[in-house]
Amino acid sequence: MSLMDFSDTLEAFASPLPIYVDDSTGQYIAGEWVWGPLVRRMVEVAPGVFEPKRIRAVALMLGPETLFYYAHGNASSGGLALLTQEELFFSDVDAAGERNVQSFVEYQGLKFRVNGDGFTSGPALAGNANFRCYHCLRYVE
Repeated sequence: MSLMDFSDTLEAFASPLPIYVDDSTGQYIAGEWVWGPLVRRMVEVAPGVFEPKRIRAVALMLGPETLFYYAHGNASSGGLALLTQEELFFSDVDAAGERNVQSFVEYQGLKFRVNGDGFTSGPALAGNANFRCYHCLRYVE
């Protein structure tokens, strides 16, 4: 199966507002999972000069059913779906063999934790598009 190129579509409908990504790694400390500091993704704009990397993504609100699913039956104050070519990470610390990297998205001054891939981004489910769909829930520290 060949991929269709939706780069122009993603570019045309991408949010004009900045979207930034922070990544964190975690570890067990005294039997409790603890996330490390958030590290903002940066891009080099000139030799030795870095600035926060803005990712290109279509940002859509998540519906109530999806929010309910990801919040495990609890209320959530909001969520969004991001359609992007950028790779984001979500971690299930209870699942053996999962990568212990977690991405957090900053959008409109709010922080969101990437909670899933919308069930369409895995290698077997990618379909014929060259983008990923991530579901993110509002995150309050």
